[in-house]
Amino acid sequence: MSANLIDWAPGRPFVVSIHDVAPSSSGQVAHIVEALLPRVGTAMSAAIIPAGFSRGRGTQLAAFVRGNCREIALHGYSHQGNCHCHPLAWLAGNSTEFIGLPPVEILARLQRGQGILREAFGAAASVLLPPAWCPGALTPAMAQRAGCYVLVGLTRLSTPTTKRPLAVYSWDCGRFAALGYAGELLGRLRCHLRAAIPCIVLHPCDIRRKLLGRGLAVIDWLLHNGFAPATFAEIAGAPPDLLSKTKPATAHEIVERDLRHHPGAQ
Repeated sequence: MSANLIDWAPGRPFVVSIHDVAPSSSGQVAHIVEALLPRVGTAMSAAIIPAGFSRGRGTQLAAFVRGNCREIALHGYSHQGNCHCHPLAWLAGNSTEFIGLPPVEILARLQRGQGILREAFGAAASVLLPPAWCPGALTPAMAQRAGCYVLVGLTRLSTPTTKRPLAVYSWDCGRFAALGYAGELLGRLRCHLRAAIPCIVLHPCDIRRKLLGRGLAVIDWLLHNGFAPATFAEIAGAPPDLLSKTKPATAHEIVERDLRHHPGAQ
């Protein structure tokens, strides 16, 4: 795959990123992927929570993601934080894993997560997305030491050689579902006023909150107006991410299995 933007994205690029990919949300992840495939094909970035795939868990979901998502990203280690008194931790439902951690502990978690990704997905990630967009003491140099060429933040994508502005549309902005509309507005403003690269972020909870349709509508609008789907690594000019030859489970199989084990996860 060429690192030249013109070679793979004839129009302005945009990114579709599925966050919080873990076995506990396999049914919802499959539902989202199934809705995206007719729109963007495999041009999706799956942000993986590695802890859920440790000890050989989630093998079927890992194969499904490898077969249907062109990129995997490291999404912290457990996604759970311990700094309960921090206001952002409260707003994000204690999902701010890196806040309050010393740099050495953050690096250790990244390296541990990369090891799990190698075992479960066949390769480590070249892209890092801090949980809840909160880097804490994380630095780009630490991301690189953990093998992540691309560091994705709420407003920009960074590599050792370049920075690109992002317009993040996200409908999961914490404890309150209504904040999702603010997340969408922020994306629209940055896209139109700052000429930033649109980044559509979808979460499993968007299904329960009935907000997935809004994300799909933004994607449809972008496609209609000549935008082309790409991954973070492609935009950054990073080396191609893992390509799986494993035959994945179908979305239907994932959904049916998840509903059998988690009847309330519809």
